[in-house]
Amino acid sequence: ERSFRVLIFSAPPIRRTGSWGSFPAIRTRKESQPHDPGGKNAGILAAKILATSDNALLEKVKAYAAELKSQVEAKDARLQEVGYQNY
Repeated sequence: ERSFRVLIFSAPPIRRTGSWGSFPAIRTRKESQPHDPGGKNAGILAAKILATSDNALLEKVKAYAAELKSQVEAKDARLQEVGYQNY
């Protein structure tokens, strides 16, 4: 039998800013970074949460994490080889 916990997240109150009363967290494409890591991290977290009840998804998340680890290790080796100024 599996049990589930309900997580309640509290967000700070939203303040109006700008002439249109836009929300501070909402940015236009022009204002956002080209490769904003926040969305990717949120997707990974969501996959990890869903993987608690799906073994096939858990294996995919583990494989993805292993691939990311190998990419970081390769980049580190290259950085150590050429130095940060030439990287």
